Amino acid sequence: MPEIRRRRLDKAVWVPLRASQTLQTVGKRGFVGFREEFFGAGSVAVPLDKRASAETLGWCDIGLRQGHAGGVDEGRYVPADVYDGWNLQLSAIALALAQDGNSEDPPEWHLHQDFVITLRLKREGDVWLAPDEDYIEVARLKREQGVPALLEVRAEHLKDYLCARSMALYVSSYRLREEVVDQPSSMDWPTSPYEQISGADRWEGRKAEIHEGGEFLGASWAVMHITRENIDFAEDVPKIGPFDENLTTRSWTTKERGKKLLRIQGEFWRNECGRKQFGLDSTWDLTAESRKSFWLLKLVENQLTRSRRKSTCPRFWLP
Repeated sequence: MPEIRRRRLDKAVWVPLRASQTLQTVGKRGFVGFREEFFGAGSVAVPLDKRASAETLGWCDIGLRQGHAGGVDEGRYVPADVYDGWNLQLSAIALALAQDGNSEDPPEWHLHQDFVITLRLKREGDVWLAPDEDYIEVARLKREQGVPALLEVRAEHLKDYLCARSMALYVSSYRLREEVVDQPSSMDWPTSPYEQISGADRWEGRKAEIHEGGEFLGASWAVMHITRENIDFAEDVPKIGPFDENLTTRSWTTKERGKKLLRIQGEFWRNECGRKQFGLDSTWDLTAESRKSFWLLKLVENQLTRSRRKSTCPRFWLP
């Protein structure tokens, strides 16, 4: 995944707030020619002074396993949009909230109401528009078979909002690529799994021999068959137990015998916090295109100090 590992959110036009997206599916799982790519992401907006604590979080903390529902914690009610972390007291905010569904209705994702109202957005279907800015798209929700798959916002508006709240966005993402082939792989990894770690990025590659259909090579399973003979159909509630004289049992072991194939997987975890997103570790070129970003940068560095002039976050006035 070299092209994926080179991409950064600080250069993205659209920033994912939450994602559970199947980007590609080709062929049948467990058979030659099968290819699949999955992308997942979760995020929280954290106060700037809590950014160091937030950087200890990972995919298991704020990824797709993290749901959103209000509840009581040690006698204190915690709203659905608040995320404190495990004993971290983050007071973080989820800008994308996931609402569980049921067998009849699919789950739903919501864009935080404060973000919508403050930026004066108007929702039309699964798109949020800015009427005061020629109705440009600011946020959009994409679905797969009616189920939410990707909620993303325009980086320009997101940065303005986070600046005004003195917060930074922390995004944890996960990507999986899988392929099934019948020839030995050219990926000569010394071990399986093979791991590479660089800062907050972690990549793992693995190869596994399988039988056609997806079972591991040499896989076997045990089967036990239990029957009862001489059932008295006149009994209202027949009693069946391990000491029943009318029970017979059979057991055997079966082994998979399908064609030998090779499954190749690559997994990539990445955590990105506001430090990189706002460019605090880089030197900015004050061209016309980057002038606005520079003032956003200065605003974050100054912790949104209030002044009598207009805020450098273009959409907010801080008296």
